[in-house]
Amino acid sequence: VDTIHPHPTMSEALLEAGRLAESIELIQVTERAGTVLTNETFSDYRGEDYERVLCHTLAALNFLALGDLQAAQVECRRAEEVHKKIRALREGPDRLNAFALYLSGLCYELAGQPNDALIDYKACWELAPGFPPLPDHLLSLTKRLGMSQEHKEWKTRFGRDAAPVPPGTGEVVVLLEAGLAPRKLPGGVLGILPRLERVPALTASGRLLVDEVPAADTQVLNDVADWAEATHRERETLLLAKRAAILAGKELIAHQVEERHGDLWGWATRFFLYSLEKPDLRHWRTLPASFQACRVRVAAGTHALLLQPVDPAGAPAAEPVLFPAVEVAEGRVVVLIARSVQ
Repeated sequence: VDTIHPHPTMSEALLEAGRLAESIELIQVTERAGTVLTNETFSDYRGEDYERVLCHTLAALNFLALGDLQAAQVECRRAEEVHKKIRALREGPDRLNAFALYLSGLCYELAGQPNDALIDYKACWELAPGFPPLPDHLLSLTKRLGMSQEHKEWKTRFGRDAAPVPPGTGEVVVLLEAGLAPRKLPGGVLGILPRLERVPALTASGRLLVDEVPAADTQVLNDVADWAEATHRERETLLLAKRAAILAGKELIAHQVEERHGDLWGWATRFFLYSLEKPDLRHWRTLPASFQACRVRVAAGTHALLLQPVDPAGAPAAEPVLFPAVEVAEGRVVVLIARSVQ
């Protein structure tokens, strides 16, 4: 596995963040009202649902960049476990992460575990059937594993068999983190509730050029911006109920002070308590707006690879990332991990 930008210290930070998130009790549907005398920013930040899951997804990406497939596989499994725990406490549709499933399948494939790779690629197909590499993955793996009936079913569905593998070739996989996830800003009545605002982005996808020849464009496998907005909509009613309970608690305290010490002290208490009101705007500011991927087969040898961020019209959107001399061995997979915040 060949990658760019491995960060050993980032792995440690992400693992610690994951441990801290797991140590804090998951928010129940009937969450507590919170800290009445102050505001929610004085309490532990549990993290949004998608932040908890993506903490492990990004740790897996970083371990993959470091060439530690076993650690990457562990983090992929942890992402799935955290996701299942969260969904067990939530109502509404299940938003699985197609990128995490593809990443997990890729790690199993690179580790020489085709059975596990097939399981994750099949799950990814259910969420992202338009992702071009998946048909060949499913066809070639079922054939390799001797699953004749399932292989036949996939052939019928795709109308073809797996594309033949030309001799003297290898593969390049690009994993792209694009843009920035939505940010939290003050909103609602009196500005005491958080609202989400999308961060404008120029990059819609990344175009991979091999020796100056366009080879493939990355496709979105996980739209974090959509996930964040859906999570926020699901919790809006709960947030309103919490704020109402907190305001009612503060009003009760002010009323009690008023009865014991008079109107002046009551209004002073009320003013002080309400002056502490502020929305909880904590969030993971550096998360990407989307996780994307592409996969292409190239001739074995040394290649100049360039990843050009492009806008929805296909025009260059940011400075390209150049990999001037990437060695691709026959039958091997080179993984390039890139980040674009524009």
